[in-house]
Amino acid sequence: MTPSEDDQSPLQRLDVSRPARLLWQSLGLCCPTLLCDSRGRILSTVFGAGLTLSETLRQQIQRCCQFPCCDDSTAATVTDAEDQTTIWCFPLGRTHVQPLGSLCLIVPFSLSLSARQRRILHETAAVVCDWATAEYDMQQHHDELARETVRQRDELNYLYCLSRSIQNLKPSQHVLQGLMNICVDHLRVDHAAIVLPRQTYRSFVSSTTTENGPENLLIDAVECDLFPVVHENRETIVINDDWKRRQYTHIADVPYKMIAAPLFCTNDVNGMLVVFNTLDRPDFSPEKLQLVEMTAYQISSIVNIFSVVKEAEKFCTVVEQTPDIVIITDRDGHIEYVNQAFENITGYTREEAIGRKPGILRSGRHGNDFYRQLWHAILEGKDFRYVFVNRKKSGELFHTQQTITPLIDETGKITHFVSTAKDITEQIHSEEQARLAMKEKLEMEAIGRAKTRFFSNMTHELRTPLNAILGYGELLMEDILANGDHQYARDLEVIIDSGHQLLALINNILDIARLETNRRDVSPETIDIPALIGNLETSFRPLAEKHGNTLTFHIAPHLKTITTDAAKLKQILLNLLSNAVRYTRNGRITLSVNEHGEDRSQVLFTVTDTGRGIDPAQQDRLFIDFSHAHRTDENRQSGGLGLFISQRYAEHLGGNITVESQPNVGSTFTLCLPRHPDPCPLSSNTPTPQPLAETGYPDQSP
Repeated sequence: MTPSEDDQSPLQRLDVSRPARLLWQSLGLCCPTLLCDSRGRILSTVFGAGLTLSETLRQQIQRCCQFPCCDDSTAATVTDAEDQTTIWCFPLGRTHVQPLGSLCLIVPFSLSLSARQRRILHETAAVVCDWATAEYDMQQHHDELARETVRQRDELNYLYCLSRSIQNLKPSQHVLQGLMNICVDHLRVDHAAIVLPRQTYRSFVSSTTTENGPENLLIDAVECDLFPVVHENRETIVINDDWKRRQYTHIADVPYKMIAAPLFCTNDVNGMLVVFNTLDRPDFSPEKLQLVEMTAYQISSIVNIFSVVKEAEKFCTVVEQTPDIVIITDRDGHIEYVNQAFENITGYTREEAIGRKPGILRSGRHGNDFYRQLWHAILEGKDFRYVFVNRKKSGELFHTQQTITPLIDETGKITHFVSTAKDITEQIHSEEQARLAMKEKLEMEAIGRAKTRFFSNMTHELRTPLNAILGYGELLMEDILANGDHQYARDLEVIIDSGHQLLALINNILDIARLETNRRDVSPETIDIPALIGNLETSFRPLAEKHGNTLTFHIAPHLKTITTDAAKLKQILLNLLSNAVRYTRNGRITLSVNEHGEDRSQVLFTVTDTGRGIDPAQQDRLFIDFSHAHRTDENRQSGGLGLFISQRYAEHLGGNITVESQPNVGSTFTLCLPRHPDPCPLSSNTPTPQPLAETGYPDQSP
């Protein structure tokens, strides 16, 4: 029978035939000799070629070997009456771990062993035992060396594969994922994971896992429990048993054995490598622990490289996507890098620019002395800042606010130059347009001031004789009426009315001139509305009754004051009431003052008359200077400036004037003003007029 490989005896490896032959010849014995293991299995025979043992004898030999009836110094005998033989079993002793077996001598009944022969056979059995023990120890050592060789070969192969993965692949999340797969394959573990709590990419778990692999919740538990300990102690944690695992809160019931090795970044622990085995697997050996720590060291390098590459990629992305031009040249000025903004702005591609000098952008606007100063500054290690006028590939000029900075290495030597340029072409054009606009504005203001002075002088020169004419005309009217000479009264009245009309026109022209000079002269104050309306009633009631009109004033209850410019408000209401009285005969004229808006923040002054009304086609022209809605000669009492000036005043006060009118029905003019002035300043684009010149009471002409 052949023993299995796992159940082999140390005697299986011995060849005792030659020394046994010499021994038997020296003793004068040529009996068949058997070498049996501790279970009675025959391993080899001497002088027993073709020997056949009966089943009974075989069983007796096995029984003798398994249950010796004597110690190692005494031989056991078995008699086989059928074969007329006696079997002497000399025990071989035992190795470190088990009994070896027996040396069995088959002797015929006709022979007997002397005491000397038995002693020599015992000594021979002892020598064979020592020999077998030495051979067994040698074989064990050889097997251990073989296993260590295989382990080191696998370890070297694993490290080689790990190094190739790091060297041949660009650092990325896929590389870390692949490293976990390599760890599982070569470390012969069930699962592996990289845990990086301080990174945006928190963990990478091997994809070559079994169906019951660690989930994210497990990784989170490992991170909560193990990482603080690994980070604080800066050493590897091995968890092989339940007692060690239950020392932690989150992984107490996790069905895995684990090794958590720190991943170092400079001198800090920024993560850990964790390998998992199910509970039915053997405990992690010291060799496995050493290999995991070596793997963690390698992965620390790749994680650090990964972090550096990520930072570099981030800065590269910033440089590439910045809207400013970035150019990097060598020390001689040859372009080595340009970003996307360079291509977009200049029209040159990277391929066209790299290897050439930035002189391809020269426009000819800067002389050689300028460029000599530039090179002198940057070669001394200084920054150079200037507004450059460059030329695109298409020939178009553009302006850049440019900074050239030298790059200096650790030895103090300039290696490269970096130029950053901001395209300010639009800004330059805008500033030029603003400068021209300001120049034009100043010229217009100067023209306006000159025009105002001209109109002021002219109106003064016209008012003086005109006031004299009106004064003497009124004296003549008094004398004529006193003498009862009514023949010339009508003609003199026309002269006086025309004089008043001309005086009003002169005042309006002066107001228009002041409006065009953009002078800001709004003076808000609190106005007593009932008092203002009372003054208007006193002024307009005689004239309204003279034309057969009924004049009515209405003020909403609790509406007492408004804060605005008093002179401008009074002038607007004077113009609106004057028009209502002028174009209404035997009708009704109403001025009402009401609050407006949900928060009552506005005030409405509404002038309503039952006069001739205004045609819809003419209403759009009411607020245009020198425009008239009524064109009949007998009623053309103004120069067409009153409503235009009133609307401009209303706008400067933060309001406006609207009109509703129907021919032969009447008109309604509504002035809407804020109850309190806007705290924000007036826009510089909105002209602020001077108050209208006071002309006293409205035109009293019929």
